[in-house]
Amino acid sequence: MAATIRVIGVHPIAGPEPVHLVELLVSDCDTPIDIGAITQEVAGEPQANWQVPYDEKLLDPAGSSIIADPFMGKVPPTIWQGDVRIAFFFHYLDPLLALRTPLGPVSLPRPTPAPSRLSIIVYEPPD
Repeated sequence: MAATIRVIGVHPIAGPEPVHLVELLVSDCDTPIDIGAITQEVAGEPQANWQVPYDEKLLDPAGSSIIADPFMGKVPPTIWQGDVRIAFFFHYLDPLLALRTPLGPVSLPRPTPAPSRLSIIVYEPPD
């Protein structure tokens, strides 16, 4: 079965610039996903200027604890087997546009407040 991807939630986060916490579920995963390849088209801008995930985390199946931090180093390949939850911050997200992912485009649900289980992920603005 081929891997599929869907957005579980999009949550506005307080910050010095517009930012959302995005949670994805990759189902039937069998190989690492290039999280840095997730982006959103910005009309009139070259792709090099499009936003990408920031401070990504891999979560347990319930989405309530961090099991790996790709931002901090290499993630064991076994983490990428089966269903994989990924959470990351995304600056200047347009909730009306799909995300481009290595598994194809994925539409975004309406933004909602972050569930309390995601309070384990704390936003620290980039330098």
